[in-house]
Amino acid sequence: MLYESFDHLLPEDRREANLPGGGHYPEALRPQIEVMNKWIQEDINTCIYDIGNAVEQEYYNTRIKTLFTALDQVDHHLAEPDNGPFLFREAITETDIRLSTSII
Repeated sequence: MLYESFDHLLPEDRREANLPGGGHYPEALRPQIEVMNKWIQEDINTCIYDIGNAVEQEYYNTRIKTLFTALDQVDHHLAEPDNGPFLFREAITETDIRLSTSII
């Protein structure tokens, strides 16, 4: 909703659809963004929260393994020749923003 609902209030050059690459949630990348958002949310963002609140060592160990497996997956994705410097090549997307908040 936030990508389109308020565009009419902005000058045309600042509207989401007119940003380089189609903005933070470009139509052409939406299926890929949704897939990547799902596992980043589950295996990175939520994992970090779970690890910080773990009260049992076994649970901590399980979640930390999930987290580092997912971080390795991101690293592998960015190392592929057609990717980088951002998750979907040259444009910053919603997925980069989701990931950066947890990494920071």
